[in-house]
Amino acid sequence: MHNFNSKQHELITHVVMDHETSIEQEDYWLKHFFKAVVFFIASIIVLSLFRIFFLYYFSAGLNITGANFLPALGVGIRVDAKWLSLALLPAFLVFLFSYWKPFLFKYAAVLAGFGLFGMVLLDAVNFGFFSFYKTPISPLVFGFFQDDTKAILQTLWQDWPILSYLLVLFCGIAVPFVAASLFFNRLKASPRGYQLFLLSIVSILLFAFFIRGSIGKFPLRQEDFAVSKVQLINASVPNGAAALYEATKAWRNFQIKGEPSQALTKFGYSNIEEAKKDLAVRAHTSTQLSFRPNVVFAVMESMSGDIFNSHDSLVNNTLGALDTALEDAVVFRKAVSIENGTFPSLEGLLFDTPISPISQSIYGRKELSFS
Repeated sequence: MHNFNSKQHELITHVVMDHETSIEQEDYWLKHFFKAVVFFIASIIVLSLFRIFFLYYFSAGLNITGANFLPALGVGIRVDAKWLSLALLPAFLVFLFSYWKPFLFKYAAVLAGFGLFGMVLLDAVNFGFFSFYKTPISPLVFGFFQDDTKAILQTLWQDWPILSYLLVLFCGIAVPFVAASLFFNRLKASPRGYQLFLLSIVSILLFAFFIRGSIGKFPLRQEDFAVSKVQLINASVPNGAAALYEATKAWRNFQIKGEPSQALTKFGYSNIEEAKKDLAVRAHTSTQLSFRPNVVFAVMESMSGDIFNSHDSLVNNTLGALDTALEDAVVFRKAVSIENGTFPSLEGLLFDTPISPISQSIYGRKELSFS
């Protein structure tokens, strides 16, 4: 029988308590690790349900079978995993450190909530955007900030089912949290430190794989969204985050780059005075008029020469009431649009700029006296 003095007894007590604390800490972290896994899987399911409803809603009247949609669902899950992983990356990093500092788990949960909120919100925006423009989120979405934002918000409130969107948004965020809270509450395990370390390494590698989205030569990219000959199916592949990313890249290509002096050089002017002199000669005389008439100008969106060329009033009436109106009109049947796109075409008609599109650049709100 051993005789312990008070110091030895205190030392052994501390060792035992530290060991028990370590086991409790490891058990706590492992339980929340599995909760995080359930949260991630439930989030993927929610985002996939958005995609399925997207196709169901917009395919009314189209002959699209479940087999046609399966490739889009498969690639779509990869797209969701990629962008969800990016959205949850801050939460994931904080969660890894929660092994040493358990209080960090609450911060990880908050960050995860924000990440999921962004994903669900962008999917809802993408759905509404497609219902109006018949395309996933495009550079036109930035008009929300470039145009009259207050007027756009008023229009959305009056014309769109905002409350229904908010309800869907709430449910989409709540489901993964509820699912995670229902699992592994009674998990009993005695993991060892090296096992948790290996689990962390595997999770990091999986996160990296999800973010890349592919094990091939190229990561998951826009070219992979084309899975069908049916445009609607292809449009259902990118989620809101992926569509916004592609729209942002396209919008950046619209921006006018470089200093004004570079643009002058590009169009053959050595300095601004030379350009002003040239513009003075070419200036339209209507700007000098004391009386400026009101002009009503109607533009038909996406109306091309094929509508005129294929028209037959008896067999294929593509012009409708416009057919008789053209009898007294001057029609340019070989006209070609100045640019490919609504904004550049309007700019070509209004002020014929060689730099386009100005209306979607930082100069979009600048008033031009001659138009």
